Amino acid sequence: MATAAHCSPERGWKFAPAYSRGRHAPLGLWPVDKTWGDPRFPGERGGEDWRHDWKFVRLLPGPGGKSVQDAVGGGFTMPDRPLQFPSTMPDITVVGYPGGAGAPQRRCMTGAAQPDGSDGHRPIPARTGYWQVKCPAFPGGASGSPFVSKMSTDGAAGTLIGVLGGAGRGGGHTPDVSYASRFDPDAYSLFKMAEANQWSMGGGSTWQHAKHLASGEYTGDGKGDLIVVWSDGEVTLYVGDGNAGFTGERRLKAPNATWKHVKSITGGDFAGGNGSDVMVVWTDGEVSLHPDVNTAGFHREITLAKAGDATWKYARQIAGGNFGTAGHTTDLLVVWQDGEVSTYTQVGEGGFGTEHQLLKPNDLWKKHATVVTAGDFTGGNNWDAMVRWSDGELTVYADTGAAGIGAERKLHGPDSTWTHATVMTAGSYDGNGWADDLFVLWSDGEFDAYPRTGTALGPEHRLVNPKA
Repeated sequence: MATAAHCSPERGWKFAPAYSRGRHAPLGLWPVDKTWGDPRFPGERGGEDWRHDWKFVRLLPGPGGKSVQDAVGGGFTMPDRPLQFPSTMPDITVVGYPGGAGAPQRRCMTGAAQPDGSDGHRPIPARTGYWQVKCPAFPGGASGSPFVSKMSTDGAAGTLIGVLGGAGRGGGHTPDVSYASRFDPDAYSLFKMAEANQWSMGGGSTWQHAKHLASGEYTGDGKGDLIVVWSDGEVTLYVGDGNAGFTGERRLKAPNATWKHVKSITGGDFAGGNGSDVMVVWTDGEVSLHPDVNTAGFHREITLAKAGDATWKYARQIAGGNFGTAGHTTDLLVVWQDGEVSTYTQVGEGGFGTEHQLLKPNDLWKKHATVVTAGDFTGGNNWDAMVRWSDGELTVYADTGAAGIGAERKLHGPDSTWTHATVMTAGSYDGNGWADDLFVLWSDGEFDAYPRTGTALGPEHRLVNPKA
């Protein structure tokens, strides 16, 4: 079922087809099971964009165990691919149940165009985000009404291209003019996830604002989870499903100025508690350790290096792992601005442990080691360093440890596609007990998992579609 996001259907709500005054549930009630909303909409991961005022809803069986489609039909279909709409649509039907209407249903056959301001609504630029329709007597309560292209005369078929909503919650200053948030390719992707009953992580336009990733086991269920730091300083936790995917999102920090200054971040078990910790290198050279991060947030902060530290202000990227402390992710891999590469073993609340220089300062790592992470890809005693080079080559250094960077194994050669891989992280996400599941964020917001990566990349599993 599709509706407007601002109608806010959630678990515990119920859908009553043919609802009207005096007949509140003439056909029965269907409980809401799950919802899929666009994260750019206000209230969905702190979004602010009313152009994405839509939500897809999965309903549980109702009376007699019937699905809602079996009981009332479901003739409207989504397009089989994302559509690029023209500025006007001549053949549109809107069907709604206004809350204050005497008759239970309103149906309007009309055309749609970009908002022209004729209703006295605040000016809306001529943009692709909204449709405007002029249909009489569509007052409050009609939000979420289907916006159907080429509806059949019996109302049993048509293509759903939007829902009433968006600007002014779908209405202007008169009940004779209404707005619809027009479905874009991200809405199509969201629908496909709902159709497959997959939890949605949002779209590429949102994930282009993800800046840092940290793998760990933050929920206590033995499954790998993911922390994301966003460009506005928000920090969220994605709860792993044990199959290289995720079941939900928790906000750990609201947008804030402090977390905008993260330079590099990693997960690990540095403090020796029950859960994973987060280590942060800040842009001013401060290094902080946050033990036992979980769904309740960050509980305490330990400063390992103060702001302006003469050494750590030159740290470019860090990655937690096991680089000599068998069985524990208490070690740290550091790539410095001059190309030097170091590991620190037995990092903890008391400091950085013992430093081991793996590579002296060099131009290769200084200029071309663009994205670095670590994982247990090759099955040796130590974890492996992984590097995405400036030309798109992807390389693993097996058994990285105090003795050196490890044996080089090329996963693939120079590749123009991989030059767009902006952030990588790895952990144990698929239940096999190995930190061999690689996650890659791309410049267009696409987010992919490569579970069971070893001497070759694992099969690609797309979690977020790229921005159109």
